[in-house]
Amino acid sequence: MKKLAIIAGLLIFSAGGLKASNYPADYSYQKVHVLLKGPALAATVGSGIMDQKLVIGYKKSGILGGFDKIFAVVKVTYYGGDGNMKVSERVLEIQKDWHGAGFLTPAMIHEDYITLVDGRGFRGIQRIELAFFSGSQWDSNYGANYVIEPNELATSNIQFASQESSSEVAIPCWNFITDQLGK
Repeated sequence: MKKLAIIAGLLIFSAGGLKASNYPADYSYQKVHVLLKGPALAATVGSGIMDQKLVIGYKKSGILGGFDKIFAVVKVTYYGGDGNMKVSERVLEIQKDWHGAGFLTPAMIHEDYITLVDGRGFRGIQRIELAFFSGSQWDSNYGANYVIEPNELATSNIQFASQESSSEVAIPCWNFITDQLGK
């Protein structure tokens, strides 16, 4: 009986230790936010144990949807490490999504789509502008670009949470993004 009491005490003590971390139960769940602007898609995926990742997409229903591959011009306005506003512009190749819904980039960290102007890092993204092309055909929202504001993306009503815990984007999150691309 004494052994049973000791074991029960250890179980209660160890269970209390798990609660002591003060992390919410969904801390490691991956959360997806998707923003659609015409044929352009931007999605973020993140959790308490993974860095936030960005996915850029283009719908098959857009004017470039019939091409085998397209390119995205990604213009990012951000605060540099010195506190001044900086602008980075990169061209990314976007492959067809294997579901046939359009085109998607891999999940990207900041260094994948921002070229630091002064090499000192950055303090925060203020805006992302997207334009797409294949050959001489462009889709740049009639020259205005597809503008993504970080707060607009973070507060998007198109959201999903996966209970999977990983440092890479989980398959259910990819499926959710692809489903939105196909709408």
